[in-house]
Amino acid sequence: MNPSAIVQIDQFLYYWFRNAEYSRCRICLDNLINGQTHVCSNTVRCAQCDGNYHSLSSECEKVIEYRSNLKEQVENALSAGKLQRLVPQDHVQPTEFRLKQNEFPSLPSLMSCTSPWKKTSAQSAVTNNINGIEDTTKILLSINQNILDMKDPMS
Repeated sequence: MNPSAIVQIDQFLYYWFRNAEYSRCRICLDNLINGQTHVCSNTVRCAQCDGNYHSLSSECEKVIEYRSNLKEQVENALSAGKLQRLVPQDHVQPTEFRLKQNEFPSLPSLMSCTSPWKKTSAQSAVTNNINGIEDTTKILLSINQNILDMKDPMS
């Protein structure tokens, strides 16, 4: 089934239901009254012909007729040049990124001169981090040595 035909039929049904005197249940077609709870009978009925199938079913003669008319209208529009079919492209689109000149212009020179961070504080943070790593390494080596010392007396 053509997905565009389903959309067309669904839109038709939406407007039909919306413009009806009352909103109706999409399954049993009972009227829905605002403020009241609907208890559906779960007996499926077609909105077009009252048949025992869903409103978009291909069993419905009205749906079959609508699809046939829609298909004919599309074919007529194609032959008259009002519509054009999209033809898949034969070549594969490149998937790698290619930087084109001026696609990403550089920032103004004023931006490169000023820095939101102070260099001295950034440098001290790096130094503190390195010292922290050295301290952690010393602690781990000490723990490892303690474990080895504990194993020796057991041997």
